[in-house]
Amino acid sequence: VHARTWVEPRLQTVFDDALGPGWDNGDEAAWGRVDGIDDDRLRTLRRHGAEDLRTLVAERDAGEVDPDALLVGFARRFATYKRATLLLRHRADLVELLADDDRPVQFVFAGKAHPADTDGKALLAEIVAFSRSAESGGRFLFVPDYDMAVARAMYAGCDVWLNTPVRPHEASGTSGEKAALNGVLNCSISDGWWDEMADGRNGWTIPASAASSTTRRDDEEAAAALALLAGDIRAEYHGDGHPCSTAWLARIRHNWRTLGPQVTAGRMVRDYESKLYGPALADARR
Repeated sequence: VHARTWVEPRLQTVFDDALGPGWDNGDEAAWGRVDGIDDDRLRTLRRHGAEDLRTLVAERDAGEVDPDALLVGFARRFATYKRATLLLRHRADLVELLADDDRPVQFVFAGKAHPADTDGKALLAEIVAFSRSAESGGRFLFVPDYDMAVARAMYAGCDVWLNTPVRPHEASGTSGEKAALNGVLNCSISDGWWDEMADGRNGWTIPASAASSTTRRDDEEAAAALALLAGDIRAEYHGDGHPCSTAWLARIRHNWRTLGPQVTAGRMVRDYESKLYGPALADARR
């Protein structure tokens, strides 16, 4: 992804100051300097992002974002294989998670279906209906009119990026890469780019089901995703008794250190030049 397009401007300024030149082109040495961003500065950046998301969601009459909650984002095309409604398969467990006031979790969904995709539009309607239900308790929001402004606000303001495709249908998954550059931690099925780059510490991988039945597979993977969010992820986020624990901030830095050098378009172009075009040109001149 093009880093300067998708990284929140305040965070770009911090990267320019702490990492130096080259971070936006995937320079490994630059990303290795993320420890220069201390806890207070990083926590302030994350808070600003949550507050900006809160403002945008309010402007679009989509509800109220709680900046102290663990904010879980899901924004993409509503194609059926992306399974936007996966968590709704265990509605009682989801409602129980949403009702916890001690360690609050809030979901922010956005996206559009192709006008000709009837099944995708049905998924979107199901998400909207749940967001408006009493069961959601105002902690499952759907932001309408998805566009780049919504995407940027969610990448800057969410804490976790949820990705639940059916393996192996994820072509790439660049929304997760954009989120990672902004310090959002991925929670994803092991598919697309996440299958290549997850290391067990730069985010969380949802355990895959081995079931041959699609119904059982979806049930098991929905349960696994909810268990991760309600268990390890929520516990770490609220680990110090307040939002964005010290352990969480350390995980964000590890996310940057390991993924920043890999997911930028600058790194991709450099690899094409050095590994493909350059050698091909050299061969042609022999």
